[in-house]
Amino acid sequence: MNKMSSVQHAAGLLCLFGGGCVLAFVTYGFFGPPGPVGLNGLWSEPWFLITMADLYLGVVLAMGVLWVRPGTILTKVGWSALFVVGGHPGVAIWLGVNLLTGRVQMKTESAGSLEK
Repeated sequence: MNKMSSVQHAAGLLCLFGGGCVLAFVTYGFFGPPGPVGLNGLWSEPWFLITMADLYLGVVLAMGVLWVRPGTILTKVGWSALFVVGGHPGVAIWLGVNLLTGRVQMKTESAGSLEK
């Protein structure tokens, strides 16, 4: 078994920390006081719709990566639910867990080296 590099460990912790912070802000958004435009005002904003489309395109692509990797169906369903509810922070948490457990390995050399 390969020993995890300190860079990979730090990247995993950073993913978990960043994802957790953003999810805390999202939670505040749901339970905090409403903004000046309210939910109906958001739906009429084109940039809100663009942001939602961007978010869910990223979530669907991340779910595609999740489902082609090895693992149990139940685990994939659980992670998929976190992706849909948590968005990109949920993906960051998944990536952080995979980095910290060693299921994903960071490479230190460049993959596309031109030297032969």
